[in-house]
Amino acid sequence: MKLSDLLAYGQKNLIGVDNGENEAMMFIEDLFGFKKSDIFLMSEYNINDDDVAKYKKAIETRLKGVPYNYIVGFKEFYDRNFFVDERVLVPRQETELMIDFIEKYYAKNPRPKRILDLCTGSGVIAITLEKIFESDTYASDISLEALEVTKINAKNLNSNVHFIHSDLFDSIEGKFDLITINPPYVPRERKQFLSKEVRDFEPDTAIFTDDDGLYIIKRFLDEFINFVESRFLVIIEIDETHKDKIINYLKNRNLNYSFLKDFQSMDRFLVIEGSDRNDR
Repeated sequence: MKLSDLLAYGQKNLIGVDNGENEAMMFIEDLFGFKKSDIFLMSEYNINDDDVAKYKKAIETRLKGVPYNYIVGFKEFYDRNFFVDERVLVPRQETELMIDFIEKYYAKNPRPKRILDLCTGSGVIAITLEKIFESDTYASDISLEALEVTKINAKNLNSNVHFIHSDLFDSIEGKFDLITINPPYVPRERKQFLSKEVRDFEPDTAIFTDDDGLYIIKRFLDEFINFVESRFLVIIEIDETHKDKIINYLKNRNLNYSFLKDFQSMDRFLVIEGSDRNDR
């Protein structure tokens, strides 16, 4: 089958999928290593039968609602390809904003010596930060299956992160200059309104939680102060509806905090800073 015909097949079959036309082309790029420009320049190129079958299988699987990145087996995050499968949440683009902020922050402040990433999932945050700062970095998750994926990514990307199986801080020792966490924060009652691929294929434990999505966040806020140095930075990814509830929860606590917005101008991150001068 010609490359142009294979692309036409994919675009026709994915017509009812959000971004389906683009995904049909992305499958050719990601499954066979073609560049987008090659697809048009080599439209007459003949694809062998095995690769045609592989492509059609990918389209068929996508039509069942399986996330694109589970099918191709990776997700790009901060210019690196991370292995992902059904054991972990597919990293979202807005989480890269957390890395952006951290880089800018430490361009003006002493670099972090010890970093902790909780609810690490595929390890994208921990591994990216370890690569940037070459610091003593720890990736922790309550899910052993998720940590298996983190270990795969650390090996693939030659990262020296350490792995800890822990329910938040239960098995954590020592203090850290930087703590990041992208916890489950979507209220369970909202599950029915999410897309099929999120609802049926991504791990519930990485997305949904109780107390209107604040259960893990509140636990973290109650405990983190015992695990940070006097000068510290903490960043938590939150739901866009959480800001006022978090402000109320932090009332009367001597914390210097602010919120960062995402690409849609939604409040997406809670940032807490500590300095040597803070009375803690």
